[in-house]
Amino acid sequence: MTASPFDLLDGLAADDARHWLDRAEPIELRAGETLFHEGDHGDSVFLVAAGTLEVVRDDGDLVLACIGPGAQVGAMAVVDGQPRSATVRTATDASLLRLPGALFAPDQPPPGQARVLVNLLREHARQMRAGNDRQSAELRRRLEAERSRVQLGVFVTQVIALMCIYGLTMNAGIALSERHGNSTVFSVACLLAFMLTLGWLMHRSGDPWSAWGVTWKGWLRAAGRGLLWTLPLIALSIPAKAALIALVHGWENEPLFVLPATLDTWSTSTLLLVAVYLLFVPVQEFAARAGLQGSLTRFLTGRHVRLRANVLANLMFAASHLHLGTATALLVIPPGLFWGWLMHREGNLWAPIVSHAVLGLWAFWVLGVPGV
Repeated sequence: MTASPFDLLDGLAADDARHWLDRAEPIELRAGETLFHEGDHGDSVFLVAAGTLEVVRDDGDLVLACIGPGAQVGAMAVVDGQPRSATVRTATDASLLRLPGALFAPDQPPPGQARVLVNLLREHARQMRAGNDRQSAELRRRLEAERSRVQLGVFVTQVIALMCIYGLTMNAGIALSERHGNSTVFSVACLLAFMLTLGWLMHRSGDPWSAWGVTWKGWLRAAGRGLLWTLPLIALSIPAKAALIALVHGWENEPLFVLPATLDTWSTSTLLLVAVYLLFVPVQEFAARAGLQGSLTRFLTGRHVRLRANVLANLMFAASHLHLGTATALLVIPPGLFWGWLMHREGNLWAPIVSHAVLGLWAFWVLGVPGV
């Protein structure tokens, strides 16, 4: 008995092994080529001399086995006479030997056939064990992924409900201010309650805070880039408002800048309003970008996940502004999409927070937004 580089011929006498190899046809394949397809008629067994092959289903999503040098592929269909049960393709350039199926026929067995069939049985048992382990690992991975998606789905539902409650509560705050003249304390209380509840939900998810973009790592660089990306928008807003004043009826008496005319009239309440706004910005970004957009990005599947998560999060973010009026709710969508893009680009909340704060102060207290 002699050793062979091919498991199928291991243990054959030298003359018997030569009898099999003399009838083998050499085949060269490039990486990515298909040796045979699932459902094909099987009339050959292939020995792998060099390279790596993958056994896959026709959809190609799941690799059932990897075949390397010394192994065989294709014997099952030859032995049982059934169509090929899977597709085999090359993962790398490969050199093969094609053995005709007649060598495995029982009517005129070639020398050493019994030993070859024993080797074949042993190799199939080994491949089945490896395949079972691989499929079990893949099933565990998919099960864990589904569990994560279920948890994220519950979280997204909770955050949506929380934002709806927030919007309704803030609407009640507007009614309170109309009756009593000031709802600052009420609004701040709602803000803190909202932020604490959302933070509690994030903590319960088990994910690290950095997964939601809440991190000090690289915060200064991200904040600086957020400011730099915002400066062009600020610059463009000046000619945009000038065009509206010149072209749109009802805007002709609006000043280009409102800050110079209102500096003398600023009061403690105005400064308090600015402070509350700056307090609101991190909370809004925490909710819209981390809570909604971050969880939707991990929950959604398919194409353009980041874009879809950004759009959906901003629609819900805009809906939470309806207590301030339809115009305000619509106005927050374009910058919200921009801040969502910043969140994905930088990987943390600092860029959208800085951009939101600067752009908001500019739009409302420097440039002015009529009617809001």
